[in-house]
Amino acid sequence: MRANGTIVAWGVDGSPPGEVPTGDGFTQVVAGGVFSMALAADGSIVGWGFPVSGLFGDMPDEKGFIQLALSPAGGDAHALRADGSIVSWGSDIPGGMGDNWGQVTDTPEGKGFTQIAAGGYHTLALHENPPCPCASATGPVKVQTLKIWGPPTGTDWWWYLEDGTNTTPKIRVPGVTGDYNGDGAYDALDAADSFKDSINDYVASNGCDHLSATTHKLYGTVYLDLSARCLPSLFVSEDFVSFCNATAGPPCTFNPQIELVPLPGWDCNENGLDDEFDLASGLSQDLDGNGILDECEFTDCNGNGVDDALDLASGTSLDTDFDGILDECEAGWVSPWTDLGGALPGDSNMHLSILGTLGGSTPVTTILSGAIPDSTATLVLGFTYLNAPFKANFLGPAPDVIIPGFPTGPQGEIQLNGTWPANIQPGFEFFEQWWMLDPGAPQGAASGNTVRGVTP
Repeated sequence: MRANGTIVAWGVDGSPPGEVPTGDGFTQVVAGGVFSMALAADGSIVGWGFPVSGLFGDMPDEKGFIQLALSPAGGDAHALRADGSIVSWGSDIPGGMGDNWGQVTDTPEGKGFTQIAAGGYHTLALHENPPCPCASATGPVKVQTLKIWGPPTGTDWWWYLEDGTNTTPKIRVPGVTGDYNGDGAYDALDAADSFKDSINDYVASNGCDHLSATTHKLYGTVYLDLSARCLPSLFVSEDFVSFCNATAGPPCTFNPQIELVPLPGWDCNENGLDDEFDLASGLSQDLDGNGILDECEFTDCNGNGVDDALDLASGTSLDTDFDGILDECEAGWVSPWTDLGGALPGDSNMHLSILGTLGGSTPVTTILSGAIPDSTATLVLGFTYLNAPFKANFLGPAPDVIIPGFPTGPQGEIQLNGTWPANIQPGFEFFEQWWMLDPGAPQGAASGNTVRGVTP
């Protein structure tokens, strides 16, 4: 083989069924007893010589091979794929005659092989764990989102990853020719799912547990997400010769076409989607506008089960000194609410919670839970604390205001939203309790706890 990849052969011509290949770009030549093979630049195999042991008929018709091996007797042949898997053909018996005569047995399965060599009666292969890009990276998971569009072409393609230090082998993905994912359609999602499975198969086979790929479809657009603790480059090719960096900018044609969606590459909630994609699609919010998804900075200093940013945005809480901490969470702050207890359960188990600062013109939310579903409850408000015996329990508020008939709904809950009036004097107090008819209560009536409110 010349330096330009052309091949020259000489010797006895044994009526070869295939002529010595012409052209340049060949990368390897191997010779057996009466049979030879050459590896083309695209990873395909060309053979010529005498028809031995199925070496012609069983020779793989595909691209993407990176090394060939042929036994000295010419009875069996082997080829190493870019993904580290091995294919063998021919016969176990040296010199066996005819296509499809016998089979090569015990070829090792799996991937991760890096070199092969053939002897007269045995073949060897070298195996090592291929590198995992981003293996040494730390910190949060980053996501690169790629848009895949156009119909699948049904042809094979290849990919590999590199992070500047570690590079994976070039992996072949078989062409998608039908409904690969079984969703009833033959479209770009089939190509994306095939791509995803190829990446995840490599990850599983080689212990790269910090890498993963997912697909999703939103508003008719198909996306492939590559998650890792660094931002590796993803190269793709449709001919095994020219590879395009799909994560660098311009679209890369492969099968059918892949294009980078320029997103920042963070996945703080670890849902497999870029954070900016979460925001754009409405899956997440960033109410304080600091570029971090609200669920990734959840703080609940007042213990009401609502993120502090939402408390501020809704007016439920205040931050009058603008230090980023809710006023009620500051040292020395006294809550306007006191739970005085006194609930009497039955079939119901009512509990009253009231949210709000009782500042002028700020929201107040009353939440009653644990009531009998699809029934009604009665609100009792008083401006003094009575705590008088009533229906085997105690009526907490003085019955200054009684409002019956609030529906409890299918969940047995009541929520009242309002605004606390302005100009209410500091120290004004009131008491709230709920009652309802309940056949499981001692005298047919159950109550929730009493809550005391005092304006600051």
